[in-house]
Amino acid sequence: MAALEHLNQTQLGDLAAQVNDPDIGGFTVKGVGPDPTAGPPAHSFMAGLGRYGQDNLSMPMDVNDVGEFADLRKDALSHPDHYLGGWSTGGGSRGALDVSKAHTYTGDNKAATYVGAHQSALKDGQEAIGHFGPGEEPGSSEYTGDIDVVRPENQNGNGIARLVQNMARFKQQFPS
Repeated sequence: MAALEHLNQTQLGDLAAQVNDPDIGGFTVKGVGPDPTAGPPAHSFMAGLGRYGQDNLSMPMDVNDVGEFADLRKDALSHPDHYLGGWSTGGGSRGALDVSKAHTYTGDNKAATYVGAHQSALKDGQEAIGHFGPGEEPGSSEYTGDIDVVRPENQNGNGIARLVQNMARFKQQFPS
């Protein structure tokens, strides 16, 4: 396996271990650049880029799974707003890896940014959008939860109403 030029074997192994740990369940990191283990920006919505995703992977995940996936997608990861992610599914029986785009917002454009992230996730066939808020350490971020993607074809013409309801629920659940 050719290792991704910016993540070393120990770091790749640590990422796989985060997916395998039921108390952690996954990771999101830059993957390349001067700080490849940096997380996404606080105040961001993460929408997976479906063409780069791989799911239904055997568990436990290992260093080769993460390294080979990232190495094949290093061009996509080189974009400044793209991140490498991995998580467990099906109660930890399967794993998934992807490249996600960070949609970063400030207080005054949160709703518009959410709509943009939602449209991106909808276009790429994603089931949910991840949200990251401020972490405990200055300049860090923390995963705060997922928001389901509303598919208009499943809403009997009520897609926009459901999108607005999702945003209202999101604001209550994740006020920061």
